[in-house]
Amino acid sequence: MVIAGRVNRIGFYGRSNQGEWEYARYLDEALRRLKKIYGVQKWKLEVFFDKASGIDPDRKEFNRLRLSVQEGKIDVVVTARAEMLSRDVEQFAEFKQICESAQVDIICLSEEENGGRLPKASLYSELIRRVAEQVKQDEEKNEENSLYIRK
Repeated sequence: MVIAGRVNRIGFYGRSNQGEWEYARYLDEALRRLKKIYGVQKWKLEVFFDKASGIDPDRKEFNRLRLSVQEGKIDVVVTARAEMLSRDVEQFAEFKQICESAQVDIICLSEEENGGRLPKASLYSELIRRVAEQVKQDEEKNEENSLYIRK
């Protein structure tokens, strides 16, 4: 949770399947968005970067970010696009719930509405939760019927 008058901690997350991610090109926009949403604040930036697929559940830096949010070490998560956090609906919903429980906003620079802040406890969150639940049920049902093969 961002609190006026203290140094607030940004967890800046990026991911790429290939090559390096030039996060520095997003910093000016990130700081502009944060100022628009929270006003003038003091910020401490921590960058989390994975060179991995967005559906990989074992992304080291993503898991470190998730733990940092849970431990209260991050006040706001910033990413260029929501799908950088996860391309897996269930994993994304879980991360979003962790952030909501910790009162940590997620700011997506690709989004313009609401300054890029993903809505909390909204129809959007409920939709993500329901889709993730349905996907999980479908996978379990297909496994029971031997229609789904996991690698």
